[in-house]
Amino acid sequence: MGARPRVVALAVLVRPADGSLLVQPGRHEGSHEEFHRLIGGEVSFGEAASEAVRRELLEEYSLAVRVHERLRVVENIFTYAGRQGHEIALAFRCTSDDPGIFAIPSIAATELGLPPAEWRSVHSAVALYPTGVSAAWRSLLP
Repeated sequence: MGARPRVVALAVLVRPADGSLLVQPGRHEGSHEEFHRLIGGEVSFGEAASEAVRRELLEEYSLAVRVHERLRVVENIFTYAGRQGHEIALAFRCTSDDPGIFAIPSIAATELGLPPAEWRSVHSAVALYPTGVSAAWRSLLP
């Protein structure tokens, strides 16, 4: 993390059958407390944020998605692994034309070192990061 905030683009991909959200699971180093985060990554200079979402899901999980409207912008100031981070996160509604992804409990990562993506239940009590994105997810639920 540098001295400037990073701009990240994140996917809000909801399973139509039950409203579950596709997330990356993780654990805090010290407490080992479980958390979930939206999948996505840094926007490259000159790249549209919507393209960054599409690229990141393809690179990390070989997952082709359609990127729709931006749902929320969140400023995220945090500490992880003893380092302070500062991100401006843009969350986009995404969909997939592949119904097969909604039928499996997890999606294997194709990028080395990443955990499998999994479907987070609407009823999960696990922390969801960045803080504030749950409103974007809940806006898509019936």
